[in-house]
Amino acid sequence: MSAQGGDGGSPLPTWIFDLKPLADFVGLIVDFASDPRRFILGAVLTTLLEGAFGVVSQFIDTVLLIFGGSQPARFDAPGETLGIADIPVAIAGDIGGVGASLGDALISTVRTINGGIFEAAGAAGPFSPIVVTVVVTTEIVVALVVFRRIVYVVADLLQLGGLTE
Repeated sequence: MSAQGGDGGSPLPTWIFDLKPLADFVGLIVDFASDPRRFILGAVLTTLLEGAFGVVSQFIDTVLLIFGGSQPARFDAPGETLGIADIPVAIAGDIGGVGASLGDALISTVRTINGGIFEAAGAAGPFSPIVVTVVVTTEIVVALVVFRRIVYVVADLLQLGGLTE
């Protein structure tokens, strides 16, 4: 029994002579054989440079996470790991949320009080527009006085002395 190849005349199988899959490997062997020092130095330097690039990339990603958070393009994004740049935005949002809640409570209280006063003013007959005008004017003056006092308190807290002197 002979192991005939595909061409019928050769006693060896044809896959032994098919070197196309090994073309890249042969080029690698030729490079190594022509200059082993350069080949080994290139392989070592490539590995070192790839490692250094990985470390630098990880360092840059860490710095971006610390300063910009997990979504550096958006400030205080929902579900984001906050960075240093997100802290003022998050604090302002929280303070604004508290202020909005306080403002809503204040407005609903004034609305409730005004409802009772305006119903009572309806009993005043022709003088009801005067009563409503006096009530609204009084509320506006009180709101301006309170707002001015809040501005002075905040200016004192921030030590902006020029406003209160």
